[in-house]
Amino acid sequence: MNKFRILYLLFLFFIIIKIHAQDVKFGWNIGSVNIYGDVKNHEFNGDYNILQFNWIIDKFSIGFNIIDIYDFNNSIYNGIDQYIILPIKLSYVPLNHNDWLFLSIYSKTGWQITKNINENNINHGIYSSSGIQFFIFPKWILYYSPYYSLFFEYDTHKKIKIGISLDLGTLIYFIGKSWKEEKEKEYYGNFDTKK
Repeated sequence: MNKFRILYLLFLFFIIIKIHAQDVKFGWNIGSVNIYGDVKNHEFNGDYNILQFNWIIDKFSIGFNIIDIYDFNNSIYNGIDQYIILPIKLSYVPLNHNDWLFLSIYSKTGWQITKNINENNINHGIYSSSGIQFFIFPKWILYYSPYYSLFFEYDTHKKIKIGISLDLGTLIYFIGKSWKEEKEKEYYGNFDTKK
């Protein structure tokens, strides 16, 4: 029994050394907003995803996020909400420029839930997509990585998407900052008029 424990510990030690020897980059963010043109259906649309985690190991990447919320137009105009639960994204990364600009060829899949509010029904199925993207993945405090990309993608909804992805955390920060500045201007403007 002790021999097996020693072999097991040696095996774990070997794995840890091998992982440490790899060039691993980790980053996370609170999500991103994707704005795209659908070439096939001739429309502009958007979606967003919440809480992303990404690892880049040499020329490969694996990432997942908690939930994707798809197709703003379908939700607003037709009352159909589409969610992808725990989508996983696998990528080949042939280009890495200074550890912040990357080119990846990717495939993404997850469990799709479609809720039709008008007909009061819910459907389930598998969602998948594949594409190419240029993305920026710099590290900030606590491995936070704002995620910006240009992408070309084809998915199971037969959409051919060309678009951009913007980091949700950065957008929230700048919107909050401009709101704060506007409120300060109002406050100090009111203070000056009272004088």
